[in-house]
Amino acid sequence: PAVATNAKSFNTLLAAVKAAGLASVLDSDGPFTVFAPTDAAFAKLPKGTVQTLLKPENKDQLVAILKYHVIAGRVFSDQAVEAQSAATLLKRKVAISVTADGAMVNDAKLVATDIEAANGVIHVIDSVLLPPAMTKATVRKMLESTVSSGSRIYNAGNVSQCAKIYRSAMNEIIDGADASVSKSTLDILRLSLERSRMAENHGDPCWVLRHGIDLAYFSLDK
Repeated sequence: PAVATNAKSFNTLLAAVKAAGLASVLDSDGPFTVFAPTDAAFAKLPKGTVQTLLKPENKDQLVAILKYHVIAGRVFSDQAVEAQSAATLLKRKVAISVTADGAMVNDAKLVATDIEAANGVIHVIDSVLLPPAMTKATVRKMLESTVSSGSRIYNAGNVSQCAKIYRSAMNEIIDGADASVSKSTLDILRLSLERSRMAENHGDPCWVLRHGIDLAYFSLDK
């Protein structure tokens, strides 16, 4: 975080990175792309939020929020806008758009872009990105969408891409689901991912993954 330190307007972000134990990660070779909220962005959160997040007992929540601001690799603003979304280190995607008010990441405005660092790129934003809650209803819709897109790709003959889509969604649910999603549902997904790795040796893990998705989907009603 050397660039952020020198900028003098990211003191809260630097304190959060230190409290989360992520300083050594972000100082590593990377590369990373960081959506960096300014001190003013953190000040927009409800009073007491930052102080609460910096407490040791809330470290997991703080880590999740910070990972939601980081993308693996160097992604410059023109690439981000063209892609329209990006997968963060939290394994949750952020939406990237251009509106009448300028370029946006979710509901945060990009106020400075393409600041190059030794191990990545920094884009400055005016609001803190908060990961949306992944409720049971969200998981249900995500599984439906995953099966729909994965099936089309599988039927077109691209088995590896289908498996990649299934695995990505399953891992995102495992990492981001809230308490409304039962442990048994998450365990079904974990077991299916494990079994699919063994199925790779036989050339087609998609049916193992699809079976796990179907079981997890129906388990949501239990």
